[in-house]
Amino acid sequence: MSKSLPDLCIGSDGPNVRPIGIGTNAWGGVQAANSIPTNSIAVVKSALESGVRFFDTAEIYNRGRAERLLGEAIRFVADDFQGELDVVVATKFAPLPYRMTKGSIVRALNGSRDRIGFNRPIGLYQIHWPYTVLSTKALMSTLASAKRDGSILQIGVSNYNAKQLHHAHKILQDEGIKLASNQVNYSLINRAPEENGVLETCQELGLTLIAYFPLASGALSGKYRSGKKASGLRRFMAQFRNASQLDPLLSMLDELGKIHERTPAQVALNWLARQENVLPIPGARYEEQARENCESVSFYLADDEVDSLSHLSRSIGSMGGII
Repeated sequence: MSKSLPDLCIGSDGPNVRPIGIGTNAWGGVQAANSIPTNSIAVVKSALESGVRFFDTAEIYNRGRAERLLGEAIRFVADDFQGELDVVVATKFAPLPYRMTKGSIVRALNGSRDRIGFNRPIGLYQIHWPYTVLSTKALMSTLASAKRDGSILQIGVSNYNAKQLHHAHKILQDEGIKLASNQVNYSLINRAPEENGVLETCQELGLTLIAYFPLASGALSGKYRSGKKASGLRRFMAQFRNASQLDPLLSMLDELGKIHERTPAQVALNWLARQENVLPIPGARYEEQARENCESVSFYLADDEVDSLSHLSRSIGSMGGII
């Protein structure tokens, strides 16, 4: 049996990457303004040393600061690696209500490229959510043009349901272009993509499902067990308000972690990466966290272990959101 999970192809014709990425939605936040710039460099370097080269960001993450920090970190680390890095940077267009023309998409894309500081195409450009003034036809046709002119390499979406995925896929297909991915909330305690047809549709259309919040905002890390009070936004999340319900699952993560000499978080991420064409993108704000996440795909849960986790987590029910 393989000691490491195999690489994953983004979409049906994209690059091969390790089946784990780095999320940057917390980068550049006010609460960490003094530490994030230095840590972002350490995170990127640690990821690349582990063979992980997929980095996800967005223009609305801390008002563009996450994009800037990611670009700065990649350029800084490139000097250490003595050459241009083979990385895949994914970012997102925010379809805000005042963005009512195709030109607004182009301006947003150019803004992201400027903040990231790339002289090369964006690896994966995604529509952040489906509810927009612009039609899906306008969105997809504009991105198809951006792909043809070399501004982006692949087109993805985020938070699309099964019907919306089929619609976007068909529009691009008519343009001779393939939709690559759909980014949604998916974890051991948020199995909604399996239940609402999104995972099945992604598999049917050859899309990669990019899983955000793969550790359920830290609930699956083992750091927030019952009896320990969560702070900040976590206080309002179901998985922390009902933390005791997770105890059996956390115990199983502990047990499997001991067998494989891994942490509970690594076991939870490995379970997710074992699902067909699923790419988890846990957030990482410092080097040790990045290394732990990246090493989560360097071992292989047995089929019966995956099945046991699946069965137990279904008995708990979905707890991956705010209530």
